[in-house]
Amino acid sequence: MTPVLAHFRARYPSAELRFREVFFSDPFGALRAGDVDAVTTWLPVREPDLTVGVVLREEPLRLMVGADHPLARQKSVSMEVLGDHIVPRLNGSIPSYGETAVLPARTPTGRPVRRGPPSPPSTRSLPSSRQARRSAQCPTRGGATTRRPTSSTSPSTMPRPSGGP
Repeated sequence: MTPVLAHFRARYPSAELRFREVFFSDPFGALRAGDVDAVTTWLPVREPDLTVGVVLREEPLRLMVGADHPLARQKSVSMEVLGDHIVPRLNGSIPSYGETAVLPARTPTGRPVRRGPPSPPSTRSLPSSRQARRSAQCPTRGGATTRRPTSSTSPSTMPRPSGGP
């Protein structure tokens, strides 16, 4: 984001930039309410009333789990393994296509991926040692910036969500 912001500031020096967190579980709410002018979010975005701009960054997904989760020490985790564990049910207004792009309903061989209780729409929903059986997919950078002493991330072999309509 730094190069994009530097370019924008150089081109529009009098523009005021303010940032606020927009949760993955409600990626379009603030935009549709007029609270923000633009949103940076994960793809895919398939909303007829929204325009998708340039891709600012691509990164692989990682599996975030509590530090004492059975997968915490794995060097990598295949999507198939999610069929053996519980992933969070997102609590918010994320479109179903967005949730399943990151937290699929089925493994590659068709086994169901069990959903746990709804997660609050914030970083508090990230796995911790108190939620030893919970796991969540997150972008590589997201796992690095939200990591806690009680959580662990492993590379996932899940394909990156495809963008656009």
